Amino acid sequence: MILDKEENSKEQIKEHLVQLEYNHDDDEEDYDFDDNLESSVFIKKLNSDDEEDDTKDHYEEFNITNSSPTNLGRPKHFKQIVLVLCLFSLIIMKAFLFSLFVPTMYSQIIKDKYPNNTVSENKSIASHYKSITDASPFLVVFICGSIVGVLSDRYGRKKIFIGSITLLAIDATCTLISYYSNNLYIFLIAHTICGLQGCTAPTILSYISDITTKEERPKVFAFSGVSIGVAIIVGPLLASLSMQISTPAPLYIVYILVIVGYVIIFFLKESIHLRSEEDKLKAKTTKKTLNPFKSIKKLFTSSGYVAFVTCLFIVYSFISEDIMTTMYFYTEIRYGWGPKENSLNIAFMGGVIIIYSTFVLPIILKYLCKYIN
Repeated sequence: MILDKEENSKEQIKEHLVQLEYNHDDDEEDYDFDDNLESSVFIKKLNSDDEEDDTKDHYEEFNITNSSPTNLGRPKHFKQIVLVLCLFSLIIMKAFLFSLFVPTMYSQIIKDKYPNNTVSENKSIASHYKSITDASPFLVVFICGSIVGVLSDRYGRKKIFIGSITLLAIDATCTLISYYSNNLYIFLIAHTICGLQGCTAPTILSYISDITTKEERPKVFAFSGVSIGVAIIVGPLLASLSMQISTPAPLYIVYILVIVGYVIIFFLKESIHLRSEEDKLKAKTTKKTLNPFKSIKKLFTSSGYVAFVTCLFIVYSFISEDIMTTMYFYTEIRYGWGPKENSLNIAFMGGVIIIYSTFVLPIILKYLCKYIN
């Protein structure tokens, strides 16, 4: 009834305006200021009613178009997020497959090279060489990482993923050649160059940022800890089981991971085309350089806080790598552990990371965000 009355009122207003216009056209001398004022009031009322209806229609349309999975708690590009986190797990798995095989390779080559040394002396030499081969890839990433970042912004994330997986296959091949030929220099050179694989993890995080909103990113990044934990559990266990078959078996598993990685990349969509309009505009307006030294200088001079966090991350990366290397050789000398025992130890750490990322970290982020806001 109310809607019918409103419609009738609108029709009467329109008829009245038409009548006023007709009378005005017939006799301009009879044109009255009061009528003109009255018609202006009617016009404003009519326009106001029409705008109100348009606002209601627009609001209903907005609710329909935005009843997407994102509003229901699931990100819009959920499948792409799952795929890229699976790729993240594969990259971390290969790191543990390498980290458990390489000390064994060093021990064997050093033992053959220095047969008169004691076990502890050979372990010390092997640890020294492994520290060099652990540091050299990070040096390449530190110098060339900014270039890879610019290229991924310009040409797409998928191309970087393909390049990283290809380098992984080359790295595994050169490691096998070095193992069978007892030549550490082949491994040192190839592993250093192929250290560009280290740029994969930042590119994956950039991919996630491209396809998520600001509200979704904290949850998705927190959930990425689960993929890390799974990789830390599965990677060492695969290495342990495969090394019971043969010493270089973990490297053959790396080839399987390479194939799986190519399959995942095939089904991934290019994220730079899925960005929001705001992010696309930022990407176009942000100045970027292919000169790595300019990027490094900007990193340390743009903000004191950013410089502090960068130095903190460098120290953390160095310590974490040194701990892994030292732990393997220490437990071997002190407790007689081999690849199997070290694998189980690292897998336990992966379980702790999964529990932390699934239950503890979301609670911390929730209360921290409330405190900051």
